Amino acid sequence: MAVDTPRGDPLEGASREDREIVRLARGASFSVVCSLIAQAALVATSIVLTQFLARSDVGLYAQAHAISAIGSLIGLVGMRSALTRFVAMYRVDSNLAAVHGTIRLGISTAALVGAGLGVVVFVSAEWLAISVFDDAALLTPIRWAAAILPGSTLLVAATSATQGYRNVRPFNVVRRLIEPGVKLGAILVVLSVGGSINAAMAASAATTWLAALIALVWLRKIAGPAPARISYNSGPILRFAFVSWGAAFAAQGLLWADILMVGWLLPSEDVALYQIASRVALLAALSIAPINAVLAPRVANLFRNNKTSEASSVYQVAAAWTLRLTLPAAVAIIVVPTSILSVFGSEYIAAVTALWLLVPGQLFNASTGTTATILNMAGENVSTLIGNTGSLAINLGLNAALIPVMGIEGAAVAWSASLIIVNLYRAVMVRRRVVAVWPWSEATTSAGVAAVISGVAGYGLHQLVLDGSARVWTLLPIGLIIVVVYIAVLAVWGLTDADRLLLAKFNPR
Repeated sequence: MAVDTPRGDPLEGASREDREIVRLARGASFSVVCSLIAQAALVATSIVLTQFLARSDVGLYAQAHAISAIGSLIGLVGMRSALTRFVAMYRVDSNLAAVHGTIRLGISTAALVGAGLGVVVFVSAEWLAISVFDDAALLTPIRWAAAILPGSTLLVAATSATQGYRNVRPFNVVRRLIEPGVKLGAILVVLSVGGSINAAMAASAATTWLAALIALVWLRKIAGPAPARISYNSGPILRFAFVSWGAAFAAQGLLWADILMVGWLLPSEDVALYQIASRVALLAALSIAPINAVLAPRVANLFRNNKTSEASSVYQVAAAWTLRLTLPAAVAIIVVPTSILSVFGSEYIAAVTALWLLVPGQLFNASTGTTATILNMAGENVSTLIGNTGSLAINLGLNAALIPVMGIEGAAVAWSASLIIVNLYRAVMVRRRVVAVWPWSEATTSAGVAAVISGVAGYGLHQLVLDGSARVWTLLPIGLIIVVVYIAVLAVWGLTDADRLLLAKFNPR
C-alpha cells in the first residue's frame, strides 16, 4: 500500500485501494460511534425493563419482539439488500429513471407485504399465545408486535434505499440514534408511572412508526424529484430480492429462533435470562452491523466497476477492523461476566454459563462478519441463501435437542455452533467465487495476541487486587486495564499498512 502522501492532502498520490480504505473508514467511524450509542440505549432499555417488570414479563417482551423482528424481515421480501445494491448499481450507470423505479418498487412492496403480514399476526395472536407458546399473557404483547411489524418493515426499507446513495447518515441517525433513544425514553416514562408490559410494547410501536416516517421523509429528500419517465426493472430486482429474502430470513431466524425455542420449551422466566445473556453477548459484536452498512454500497459500486482488487483490500481491512473492535468487549465478558450481569439484577447472574458459551460464536462472527455482505453485493446471494438456510436448520435441530437437556445453556451452544458453521461456509464461498482471499490477515493474529494478554491483565486485576468481587463498580477499572493493555500490545506489535494510511489521513505529518 502506498502511504507516503504530500503534507497538504494525505490521499494525493495514493493508490486506488488506499482511497477505498479511507472512504470506508470515514463512514465506518461514524457508524461505529452511532452503533455504540444504539447498543448503550438497548442495554439501558433492558435494564429499565428488568427494574420495573417481573422476570416473566421481561421474557414476554423478548418473545413479542422476536415475533415482530422475524415478521418484519418476512415483510421486506428481500428488499433490504435489493434496494441497497440496485440503487448503488443504477447510480453508477447514471440511470436516474431506474434508481427511482427501484425505490418505488422496493418501498411499495415492503409496505404492502408488511401491512398484510401485520394483520395476519394480529388475527393469529390468540392461537400463537395459547396453542404455540402456552401462555395467555403473551396475547396482547403479540398484538402490539403486529402493530410494530409494518412500521419496522418500512423503516428498514427506507434506510436501505438511502444506503444505496452511499449515504450512511440516515441509517445511523434514524435507526441507531432516534429509534433506540426515543424508545428508551418512552418505555422509561410509561413504566415509571406504573405502566405494564403492554404499555412498554405500545411505546415501542409508537417509536418505530415515528422512526419510519422520518426515514421516508429523509429518503424523499435524498432521492430528489423523479424524472418524467420511471423505469421499473422488476425482473432482476425481484429475482435478487427473492433469493436475498430467503437468506435474510434464515439469518434473522438464526438471531431470534433461540429466543422463540426457549419460550416454547421453557418458562418465560428462562426466556428473560437467555434474552439478557444474548443481549450482553451481542455487545461484543456491535461493530459488525455498522461496518457492513458502510461496506455494502461501497463494494457494490466496486464490483459494478470491475474493481476486484480494491474490493479485496476493503474486504480484508473491514474484517480486521470488525474483529479488533469486538475483542476488548469479548474479553471483558469472559473475565467479569458476573459483574456485567449484576447490572440487570442479582437474579440474572444465573445466566453466566450461557453468556460464556455465546462468546465464541460472536468472536468468529466478528472475524468473518463481512462475508455475507461481500457475497450479496457481488450477486452471489444464492451462496448466502444456502449457508443461512443450512445453518438455521442446524440451529433449530440443536435447540430442539439441547434445550430440554441443558436449558438455556443448550440454546447458547446451538447459537455459537450455528454462527461458526455459517461464517466458515461464507468465507470459503467468498474465496472461491468472489475474491481469492480469506477475511483473516496479519491484523487478525495481532488482535488475538493482544486480546489474550489484555485478558490476563484484566483477570489478574480482578483476582489479585479486587479479590474476585462481582460488584458493578469493578467493571470500570477492569474494563480500563483491558482496553489500555489491548491497545498497547497492538502498538508494540506494529501498525498495518491500513493503520498507517489512516494515521496519515488524520495527521499528514
